[in-house]
Amino acid sequence: MVKKRAGRFAEAAASFRSSVERFEALGCKPGMAKALIGLGTVEELRGNVEEGLDTLRRALAEEADHNPGIALSLNDIGVIQYL
Repeated sequence: MVKKRAGRFAEAAASFRSSVERFEALGCKPGMAKALIGLGTVEELRGNVEEGLDTLRRALAEEADHNPGIALSLNDIGVIQYL
């Protein structure tokens, strides 16, 4: 998160990707979805809008049984589509 706030988007994206892989290996869908939300947001900030949206949609799919995660994913998708 600090890397994202500092504008170090490439490093932030790499960290989020690593986190997604680790949570996936553990079978932790809520953790994986949270990392995907971060990655999707970073990709949008990097100008990769479609990749960001695709990543957020993947997070939404991972959160099928987790209402707070669904709300976060939908919120971030809405923000990107608004911008």
